[in-house]
Amino acid sequence: MNGLSDLEDCYGSSNLDPTTSTIRLFNQAPELPGALETIHALKARNFKVTIGHSAATYEQAREAVNAGGSMITHLFNAMEPLHHRNPGIFGLLGTQSAPAIKKPFFGVIADGIHLHPTAINIAWNAHPEGFILVTDAMPLLGLPDGTYEWTNGERIIMRGPMLILEGTDKIAGSSITLLGCVNNFLKWSGVSIAEALGTVTSTPARMLDLGTTKGCLNPGADADLVVLEDFTDEDGSPQVRLCQVWKFGECVFEDSGDEVNYCS
Repeated sequence: MNGLSDLEDCYGSSNLDPTTSTIRLFNQAPELPGALETIHALKARNFKVTIGHSAATYEQAREAVNAGGSMITHLFNAMEPLHHRNPGIFGLLGTQSAPAIKKPFFGVIADGIHLHPTAINIAWNAHPEGFILVTDAMPLLGLPDGTYEWTNGERIIMRGPMLILEGTDKIAGSSITLLGCVNNFLKWSGVSIAEALGTVTSTPARMLDLGTTKGCLNPGADADLVVLEDFTDEDGSPQVRLCQVWKFGECVFEDSGDEVNYCS
């Protein structure tokens, strides 16, 4: 890899200019040639860099974080599994935080397919301050189960939150909502509702250096809100359901229990 020049060839030079680009975050595999130089250069331009989809060793991953990588993309997925002699990227969560060695944030797909619930709990217990729930959701989210056309003549089979590339056993993203991930995490982990909601609000806001305007109710923060109602599932697990969505201080969605309204 030839650093920023390769990224400019791929995305266009305007998207590597932080004053004009709508891109804010890049993923990098630390073991690739030129990866550390690219991470340094992106950080210097105030872009966020995550690491993942990678066969990096623990040492390579640690160098990438020290170079400016702030998050692990899709923890456990498309990366080397934990090994007792080289813990790989996951090993960063067991590192003692120090000025020279930082624990990164990390994304976890809690759809019940990508990861075993116990693996999710291990990650939470290792570094709860960096735990961010993500969906890996594809555009098929919200559609009924079935088989759908995809790219290059391929098709995707959707069954609930599971997406599989037709004719293979390859997972092709997910079709779970973020609220579904929150409720799964509540069911599997025993954390409080406040802790679970922090993984999709205040923690990702801190990762993006937006902790004073996003993911909080501070005076002057953006009035982008969701109103939730808590209840207890049949197995006794705490759960939450969506009641309202507010955008820029205006209600755009409301579910009263009797009917759903999309506010104009």
